[in-house]
Amino acid sequence: MDFLTEFGITQTDLINITAIVVVLLIILGALRAVFRLTRTLMRTGCVIIFLIAGFLLLLSYLNPV
Repeated sequence: MDFLTEFGITQTDLINITAIVVVLLIILGALRAVFRLTRTLMRTGCVIIFLIAGFLLLLSYLNPV
């Protein structure tokens, strides 16, 4: 993880982003169970969640402390 500190991304940032992704995936899984979402919608939801994670990682990189 030391290589990320060179870019201004702390371990706390990574833990927060991971927690957000896990919570969003749990919510997406619950929605699929309740509403019987199709595979395509589920796959799209996963892509959106990982795009959000990438965006948050980019914000961490661009916002040096």
